[in-house]
Amino acid sequence: MKGLMGSNRQPYTIDGFTGYPIRESHRARRMRVQVSVSGDVDVVVPVGYSPQRIAQFLVQKQGWIAQTQGRMAQQRQRRSPEVTQAQPSYIFLRAINQSWQVTYCPTAQETVALYASPGRLQLKGAVQQVALCQRSLQGWVRHVAKQRLVRWLERTSREVGLPYTGVTIRRQKTRWGSCSSRKAINLNDKLLFLPPEMTRYVLVHELCHTVHLNHSHDFWALVAQWEPDYKALDQSLRQGWQYVPDWLTAQTGG
Repeated sequence: MKGLMGSNRQPYTIDGFTGYPIRESHRARRMRVQVSVSGDVDVVVPVGYSPQRIAQFLVQKQGWIAQTQGRMAQQRQRRSPEVTQAQPSYIFLRAINQSWQVTYCPTAQETVALYASPGRLQLKGAVQQVALCQRSLQGWVRHVAKQRLVRWLERTSREVGLPYTGVTIRRQKTRWGSCSSRKAINLNDKLLFLPPEMTRYVLVHELCHTVHLNHSHDFWALVAQWEPDYKALDQSLRQGWQYVPDWLTAQTGG
């Protein structure tokens, strides 16, 4: 969940590592590699590192990457049907303790429209096209996140006395949130699917970055002031992706 500021992403072709996304980060002090839930590889490097140095690092990490991708694949297979359905019949947003039944109504339309009412989402149109349904549901989640997560951040900011300059909602692969040097906070809409204590921890974590834009001792001391159980929550967050449904992260072409 560590935010990367001032970073650029571009696909490198380095000694056989074609397509690995490389992010140059002004905040990074060393090279590191991450493997997303889907098994995608993401490499973060300090600004100015040479392709040769990056390639050497990736050669050293190949065993770990393969092992981690294998572990992720096994964990994906053990997840509940609730998160693996391509077209869900039920959606539970744990962070805000709200659930919806999802129904699909086929019509002659070539598009899919989503209609929301208390506890129910209805999709009408070309519902046999899975990607169109997923795109509609993804848009609905983003709408809910802009309402609920933004208000939650506002309340938490007042609670801990740490102001911020702005907030955006996105859907990153590996980061739950980030904070810029201008005290602008970015939140991942996937936070809606986490248990509420984990989501609140992310909000507190990013608000504390408005004071300390690092993970120094002073930063963690500030986090502990407002979330004494931060170590356990931080560890749990590493497995938070298991709550996130596949349809939310599916590539729909839209």
